[in-house]
Amino acid sequence: MADEWELRVHRAVVSAIHSLPREHALAIRNVLIDLCGDPRPAGSRPVIGVDNTLEVFVGFFRIVYQIDEEKQCIKVAMVNLSVANQ
Repeated sequence: MADEWELRVHRAVVSAIHSLPREHALAIRNVLIDLCGDPRPAGSRPVIGVDNTLEVFVGFFRIVYQIDEEKQCIKVAMVNLSVANQ
């Protein structure tokens, strides 16, 4: 995708990321930045039962986000530790 997408991150997600060890926080941050160029990267998958919502895994962490095609906006709803990351 040629155009950059706008990234919106919920305040609780920002707090959750800041509370993580630095290496995990940086890895998650890098994936979030990459989403602005490609909101559907390899390894992302739809969240079953929720329209326009995807998840991508960073190690044992799951990032859940919504895509608004019309506004070209990505809204990050959640970052959490995933027990089953497959």
